[in-house]
Amino acid sequence: MYTLHDVWYDALDSYASAKLNTGKEEAVFLMGVKIKKDDDGITIYNTKKGGLFYKEINDSQLDAFLNNGWLVGVYNVAKDNAKSSLDTVMTSIKEEMSGSKNEKRYEYLKEKRVELMNKISSLIKLIENENNKH
Repeated sequence: MYTLHDVWYDALDSYASAKLNTGKEEAVFLMGVKIKKDDDGITIYNTKKGGLFYKEINDSQLDAFLNNGWLVGVYNVAKDNAKSSLDTVMTSIKEEMSGSKNEKRYEYLKEKRVELMNKISSLIKLIENENNKH
């Protein structure tokens, strides 16, 4: 079990993460996840959600960080983002099949679906590998 401070220091120690220090806040970024430390405390954001302003991660994603640390938490958020994108692509494929039936768009969506499924599969393997280390 980790605390938010443990996750913060885990993120700082991660060689793959990008670090940022503005004076007012310190932040670490990896694979669409931002963890920041400022006067208000430590907060973890999903940079793939929320438009102009990042959204905080949800409770189940926070649990992944607190149970498994920085890397598994990041991989979990990335997997959730890829699943969300896959759902969007699948909806678009259904709409394309029942709507305009643009062959180029349909082929692009099929390729995107395969790409996302491969990404999800590789993220699941990364999560399993990290969990087996502990």
